[in-house]
Parts: sequence; structure tokens; C-alpha cells
Amino acid sequence: GFLLSLVFVLFAYSSAVAESGYYLGFKTGASIQDYTDVSFVNPRITTGVAKDNDTDTTALISFQLGKTLSSSTRVEVEYAKTTDTATFDRYYNNFPTTLQQIKVDSERLMFNGYYNLKEMKMATVYLSAGVGIAFNDTDATQGTSSEFNEETSTSVAWSLGAGLSRVIAEGWSMDVGYRYVDLGEADTGMSEFSPFDEHFEGELDTHEVIVGIRSSF
Repeated sequence: GFLLSLVFVLFAYSSAVAESGYYLGFKTGASIQDYTDVSFVNPRITTGVAKDNDTDTTALISFQLGKTLSSSTRVEVEYAKTTDTATFDRYYNNFPTTLQQIKVDSERLMFNGYYNLKEMKMATVYLSAGVGIAFNDTDATQGTSSEFNEETSTSVAWSLGAGLSRVIAEGWSMDVGYRYVDLGEADTGMSEFSPFDEHFEGELDTHEVIVGIRSSF
């Protein structure tokens, strides 16, 4: 498609300008989110409770402020968020025809480091790692009318990734890459229906395929 063609053209551009100093960056791509170990907590049911998983894909955007430390290393602060609500479906195991939907909006603040492994003809291979804080805003419905209170879970987040980086013009660089991000807990508040003591618990992580651009200053 057009995006892949653009990436290829930019990476094939043979600029040899070196990176230096501070930079601002922007990334976008697909966030393939996994909601795992999902359980419906009901204090009156303690046996036969099943945990399950579901996956949804949304768009991701992020903004970075960073500094290039050397020809092989750079560090940055990143704010990232999903642009759409991820929706995860499950069925209440005691009532298998009752659809439960958990909805999560996630954002995070990360400190990332990058290390350039090898400079090739078209691009430089890099590894990345990050740690920060994730804010997972989680809501849910059960059936057609039962609602749960929205709650924001704050968790330690961490990431590992790899990709390709290319200087495309003086002061401008482009990245394409993959990263895994563990976003921690994503739990709802209590049910809004009597007896007001049921909720969902789960863990959120994501596989991200991203394209980014950086401008040095």
C-alpha cells in the first residue's frame, strides 16, 4: 500500500547526515491488545469460575522528547495512548448466553532507551526498552442493561522492542519497529446493579507495530 511504499522510499534515500542533540518525535501504528486472565468477581460464586482472554486492535499515537547521547544510544520520555476504545467480549460462565463486554482506554508515560546494533546500507537496526506508568480506564456492561462503574487502574508498565532507523534528511530520521508493552492491571469498578459488589479483573498487554519520525534541534 501507499504507507509501505513511502517507508521504502524514505529508507532507500541515501542521506548520510548524522543525528545529534535533542529531538521531538511522533509515532503511530497498530496496537494489538490482549486482555488476559480475565475474571468476573462475584462474592457469592467461588467455584467453577473460569478465567479467559480476548484480543482487540486499535490505533496508537505517541509523542516523544529525547536526546541522542552518542552514535549508538539515545533516551527519551514518551507519552502514548490508544485513539479508540478496545472492547473485549466474554460470556458469564454461569449464564453462557449473557454477553459481558469490557472496554479499556489506555495511556502511558514511559522512559525509553535505544541502542543501535548494526548499521546497514539502508538502515540501522536498534533495540529498545522502556519503563513507566500506565493508566488503564476500564468499564464494562453485562447483557443489554447492566452497567459497571468506570475505574482507572494505575500500574507499572514496561516494554521491549526492535526496529530499523534511518536518517532521511538533515535533522530528520524515520523509524519502523515492533514492541511488546506490559500495561499491568485493568480492573472495573463495582457493578451499578444490586447487590453492587461484582466487578472484573484482568491484565492488559499490547503488541505494537509502529512507524515514527523524529526531528532534531
